[in-house]
Amino acid sequence: MPTQIPFRAEESWVVATKSALLATLLAAAIISSIVLMVIWAYVSRVSGSERFEVYYVAKKFGVSADKVRSVIKRVGNSRKKVYAALSK
Repeated sequence: MPTQIPFRAEESWVVATKSALLATLLAAAIISSIVLMVIWAYVSRVSGSERFEVYYVAKKFGVSADKVRSVIKRVGNSRKKVYAALSK
């Protein structure tokens, strides 16, 4: 007759808790990665329609807001490209 392995409820609870914890940590890591990507996408661009962003860039480079808007139209809204065009 085969030997029966005794069932220990506390061990199965620990395994279930560990797997639930790992699933929660994985979900949290995925969510935080998505949030960081969204924030980076927002920060890496200059919006020509947002008044505060245009004035911030204009003040930073000592140019007019109209100049910043024209540069955004010419080179696009990438912050690196706008800063490079204004620093020339």
